[in-house]
Amino acid sequence: MYARFVSVLHKIIKYENLAVHTRQLSTTANKAHEIEEQKVKVNNMEINYARVGTGDHPVLLLPGALEHKLNTIDTLIHAANILFTRTSKICSISNQNVSGSIWTDFKPQMENMNVNELTIVAWDPPGYGKSRPPDRTFPNDFYQRDATWAYNLMKTLGYSKFSLIGWSDGGITSLLLASAYPDSVYRMVVFGANAYIHPNEIKIYESIRDINKWSEKMRTSMIQIYGEDYFQKMWSDWIDAVLRLYEKQNGDLCKQVLPKIKCPTLIIHGTKDAIVLPEHPTYLKQNIANSKLHIFEKGAHNLHLRYSEEFNNLVTNFLVNRK
Repeated sequence: MYARFVSVLHKIIKYENLAVHTRQLSTTANKAHEIEEQKVKVNNMEINYARVGTGDHPVLLLPGALEHKLNTIDTLIHAANILFTRTSKICSISNQNVSGSIWTDFKPQMENMNVNELTIVAWDPPGYGKSRPPDRTFPNDFYQRDATWAYNLMKTLGYSKFSLIGWSDGGITSLLLASAYPDSVYRMVVFGANAYIHPNEIKIYESIRDINKWSEKMRTSMIQIYGEDYFQKMWSDWIDAVLRLYEKQNGDLCKQVLPKIKCPTLIIHGTKDAIVLPEHPTYLKQNIANSKLHIFEKGAHNLHLRYSEEFNNLVTNFLVNRK
């Protein structure tokens, strides 16, 4: 009788231990997938960031120039025609994104990247998304300024060394950050980015300066986020800043600092990207040591959103150094 009791007791204890272990694994898994979003003071301003994951490899996601995912950019088709008149192939930029914040630019990455091996941080640069006030400004050094802010954000969050994933303007910021703080960056991924401004790109920017010429859908979606006056001013100010950099720096955004980048770098480009000329990723590959180029044959400017699973796997394998 006693032996039977002990046997049953052992089974109960074994089951309870298994249940506790299962609950612990479940709690750990849930914790890894919990996304926290809040503001933190950096350089005397409140910066909004989101964080997910429990991995020992921190990664900062840097969004592009505007805060909203747009499904149609029909107002840019004419600009694309101008840009590609020297070729027989006209690239449509329908379904490409005007970019800018955590959830518009990196939702599939925040929700689906490997949160067990990585800790993923994404930010809204000051003046974009939820990092307002202050209003967004564009002095001549705004890319360098953003790089410093991003670096200081990661320091404030307790990360002395981290990797970077930068899209579009966020890619330019990443290049500058990696060049300015080479000992603080493990690895870097950039896509839709450029180190200089091409004359034909100026034509694109000028053709879309007036938001009243945009489609109703495109204009309304942006106004709902920012308000018409603020959005028109911010958009026009960004174009003015790009024009100033083109004139004062001969189009150089970060060409001179590329040799200072020491971290392994993955450059990604979509062949259907009608916003970034195909010469840009080639230039980056030729001028960044220890870099490699990956082409998405069907990818456009928003390739990480359209082909998120392939993108996430590619980037994760690169970041954790899996061949």
